[in-house]
Amino acid sequence: MEDLQKQFSELQAKFVEQSERLRDYTGLLEQAREDQRQALAMAKAVIEQKATAPATVFIQRDRRCPDFSGSTSPGEVSVAEWIASMKAYFQVCKVPEEDQVEVLKQHLKGEAKFTVKLKLESGAKSADEIFLALKEVYGDKTPIGVRLREFYDRRQEAARV
Repeated sequence: MEDLQKQFSELQAKFVEQSERLRDYTGLLEQAREDQRQALAMAKAVIEQKATAPATVFIQRDRRCPDFSGSTSPGEVSVAEWIASMKAYFQVCKVPEEDQVEVLKQHLKGEAKFTVKLKLESGAKSADEIFLALKEVYGDKTPIGVRLREFYDRRQEAARV
């Protein structure tokens, strides 16, 4: 009987020890759950804040485009430069295709405006038609081989060394 009481006491001690360990684990588990709840609440708050606050995007609408007159005088832009700047303007300012022709006409002056009127008597239907007409008249017609030869034949003068 004493043997049974001793075993019973040992089992009771083990039970108490395991009960304490279980309480410790339960406390740690509750703490972990609380930490997860807080992290989830913070994540939801951040997501909601990003969803309600629109991203700020600045599109410069007052960008100045150069006018093209067809003149070859110093300070005037070439047809290639003007076409590149107008295409960039259309892309940056998101100008619809149906409005591009009118915008181009506003930036044509003098001889270039008259040239487009004559070349496209029926009226321009797209910006590409205007660009093509201007390239035909004002574009560089010198073959690339000639330009390369001019480049490689060029010599530096002694006074400019």
